[in-house]
Amino acid sequence: MDVDQKLAIGKEKKATGDESFRSGDYKGALRAYHEAGLYLNGLDKSLLPALAGGAPGPSEDKPGAPQPQTEADELLEKIWTNMAACHLKGGNYNRVIELADKALKKNENNSKAKYRKAKAYAAQGYTEKAIGIFEELLKQDPNATTMKKELEDIKAKQAATEKKGLSKFKGMYNRPAAEGKSKAAEENVEEIKSPGVAASS
Repeated sequence: MDVDQKLAIGKEKKATGDESFRSGDYKGALRAYHEAGLYLNGLDKSLLPALAGGAPGPSEDKPGAPQPQTEADELLEKIWTNMAACHLKGGNYNRVIELADKALKKNENNSKAKYRKAKAYAAQGYTEKAIGIFEELLKQDPNATTMKKELEDIKAKQAATEKKGLSKFKGMYNRPAAEGKSKAAEENVEEIKSPGVAASS
């Protein structure tokens, strides 16, 4: 099977996954996305420029030079971002973060991948990490009402959690003093008893 065929099948599988996702069949979507990834993930980057009708440029021959994003890269980025959405629906938050990171390696400006990663962090209780990502997203798009709402909700939950945590410690500083007195009283009792014990032995 040549590169063109693999790319075509990868696109078909992705389209199937998109359709399954829209219909709410997240397991079916994950299966289709996974299959699409199998066809696209192994494509040799050195062969892909030929698909666009060009030969590799001189910068691509240098080791460490940034590789231009290929069509397969773009598809994989979207597939991993969509898979993250499926796992977010299923509550598999570690997988969401893992897939979002894979998508962000292909395109560090992928706001959907960042958003899903932030949602997963928030669901796991990593509010500081989630807040950081949402604030970063709002810098890119200050008018994003969904992001603003998410950020407000997380900050409100964080404040409530902190307040609850502080209430547990209320009156805590009075207890050690009382415990200290009772311990001191016990020690005095032992000191009174100890000379008598020493005398009898």
